[in-house]
Amino acid sequence: MGRLYIFGAIASLLVTMVSISWAATNLNSSKSNVYRLVYPGDLVTQEQASAILAELDKIGLVDEAKLRQLLQQQILPKNGVQTGRIKKITIQAERQISCEECVENCTGTCVKSPRGDCFCYERLPTDPARLKKLDKASPVLILLLTNPADETKALESVMNAIQNMK
Repeated sequence: MGRLYIFGAIASLLVTMVSISWAATNLNSSKSNVYRLVYPGDLVTQEQASAILAELDKIGLVDEAKLRQLLQQQILPKNGVQTGRIKKITIQAERQISCEECVENCTGTCVKSPRGDCFCYERLPTDPARLKKLDKASPVLILLLTNPADETKALESVMNAIQNMK
């Protein structure tokens, strides 16, 4: 029964769009769960997000510079996203770890959920061997921000949305 519940939660995450509290932002995951895309609802539609994530799944894992280039020059424009409205694209690896480890070892941003779980959001590894280790347990988070000041709120909202899915 527990596995059925977990499967249902994962399926819901893959199939539906989770509304996030700040600025009508949305979280979508790719079918492989390697990529998570966060965007304002007035910038990207659910259909556009699904198409973007499908393309990312086809490409597979690439380093941050290549991913940023593909997004800005090909994937987003190809899918009708108004790239001129995007003021910042943040690409980070996401790890759920103990809060103690997060504070001591996270090289990026450590976010604590209301339930007490901690998530570390940090730059993608540059070492190809470490990059290949990213998966659904440590996905690549892509934030499309129309206001760079919303980055911290977006990270907190993503973490809360993920926690609510569990």
